[in-house]
Amino acid sequence: LAFFGVALLTTPAHTPWLHLLRNLNHGDVLTLACAFGFALQIIALDHGAKRIRFDQLALLQIGFAMLFLTIGAWWIEPPAPHAMAHLFSPGSPLMNPLVLFAVGVAGILATALAFSIQTWAQQVIPATNIAVIVTLEPVFAWLTAFVVLHERLELRRGLGAMLVLTGILAAEILPRWRRRIRKN
Repeated sequence: LAFFGVALLTTPAHTPWLHLLRNLNHGDVLTLACAFGFALQIIALDHGAKRIRFDQLALLQIGFAMLFLTIGAWWIEPPAPHAMAHLFSPGSPLMNPLVLFAVGVAGILATALAFSIQTWAQQVIPATNIAVIVTLEPVFAWLTAFVVLHERLELRRGLGAMLVLTGILAAEILPRWRRRIRKN
């Protein structure tokens, strides 16, 4: 349910319902690969969080994220040789205060703080619950686009958000319901 909800939230509105998964482009494939990578990260973190102190594990994740994201960025979009000389010069886009702020927010809040909180939380919360919480990201993006950017609330995206929330409720309620049935 959550997967199809995310598909409805993230595919263009003009895509026919029966062709949602057929019209994947390069960015969609990269996004699916990233989602698969995060699923593996949640599983690995579930095993490591119970054996290693969360601060050490969070630092290890931040270091690997920095390394792999840097390699990935250079591999996918290699910088032009002549651009490297001007990268840190005054007036370059990288020296723009808004760009530096965005890099700081992405690096500190979206990476370091997020990994630290997730690592700490996975010491006490099962991996399945963490995965369900992560699934809420597109729903919050949709709501943020509505509130901040004043985008329209389309029926398809609303249905997608409802499917994600229904998937989350099912993942939380069904195991408890099964345990009650087994006890009786």
